[in-house]
Amino acid sequence: MIEGIRQSGVERQIWRHNDVDHLETLLRAAAGWPKLIAFESLYSMDGDVAPIRRICELAELCINQ
Repeated sequence: MIEGIRQSGVERQIWRHNDVDHLETLLRAAAGWPKLIAFESLYSMDGDVAPIRRICELAELCINQ
């Protein structure tokens, strides 16, 4: 997934690990541009679970910006 994004040639922003506030800041800064939010739901090395519900709510909020 990461390599595909790198090879796409599009501009990308990397948000801090599970930091939905940082993600929101980046999405708002990119208002008017198409967006794709890529993340892992479960980080197997640490056992962290992504805040999927909050990410989806944020995506819905920012979809038309």
